[in-house]
Amino acid sequence: MGTEWSIRFYTEADGSVPVQEFLTSADLTPGELKQLRLRLDYIRQMGLSALGQRADILETLEGKDATGLYSLRCPNTPNNPRILLCAVVERTFVLLHGFKEQNARDYAAAITVAQRRRQALEKARSAAQQAQATPQRKGKRR
Repeated sequence: MGTEWSIRFYTEADGSVPVQEFLTSADLTPGELKQLRLRLDYIRQMGLSALGQRADILETLEGKDATGLYSLRCPNTPNNPRILLCAVVERTFVLLHGFKEQNARDYAAAITVAQRRRQALEKARSAAQQAQATPQRKGKRR
């Protein structure tokens, strides 16, 4: 099966953790929370290969606004919870946004939020890489 993937929660600049807040405050049933934990464990073990094996658990979102996003699904449950996530290097999933899907508009709004967070993640990663690549100067120039 290979090396397991890691799962991280996206953290906003103010320190809030949106998906963690969703999981604790969205009035999800105990069964839904259990299913989400099991599904997160499944994608941790399977990585992106889960896409071809269990579309009922993990699906690629389509459309120009959804590029690079995946949806962890828990269908046929009272609240129909979804967690939008992205895959980053080092075999890591980042949980970007959680929501209850009631209609197509819910998905559209959630995709907008998740894309904004994914772009912020990429920008921070790029800035960190640039900082590592820039040599530190020692001493003063004369």
